[in-house]
Amino acid sequence: MSSDAALPAGFDRRNASYEQIRADFWPVMAPYADLEGAILPILHEAQRRYGWVSETTVRVIAEFLRTTPPSVYAVLTYYHELMTTPPADVHVLVCAGPACRVAGGPRLQAEVEESTGITVGDTRRDLAYSIGSSACLGICMHPPVAAINLAVRGNLRPGQVNRMLREALARVRQGEGGHG
Repeated sequence: MSSDAALPAGFDRRNASYEQIRADFWPVMAPYADLEGAILPILHEAQRRYGWVSETTVRVIAEFLRTTPPSVYAVLTYYHELMTTPPADVHVLVCAGPACRVAGGPRLQAEVEESTGITVGDTRRDLAYSIGSSACLGICMHPPVAAINLAVRGNLRPGQVNRMLREALARVRQGEGGHG
């Protein structure tokens, strides 16, 4: 079973029980049963499937790997791309690299912050939006750049971001895109 397979009907990735995660995720981990060093690929599978790695998921992974939850948690917290808190429906990464800074990145960041009501590093209480900053999003020839739910966009101009954020949130809440 791939981590890209649909979640079971009614599965709440933010509040799933141990039994639900175990039943859902065990088949995803099965190909890693005899693989040395499987912890990181399994954590990536969990992140891809649920959008984050909960304490409950850590316990399931620890059981599968026949290790302790602190051992899994140590690896989980070492890698910054792995999240230990539920993701917002829409996660925005604003490029802070030199090309973007020169081409209006600070203005873009201000627009994202104004549109969402939060600042870089924060998540709204309703989990609608979160904002991060990245040293580079890889398309320096098209500044300023931001990624909305991993979709990288360049040549962003004032006024575009607010619309893009609203559209992304509507798509996620209609089940058409987002985290997993």
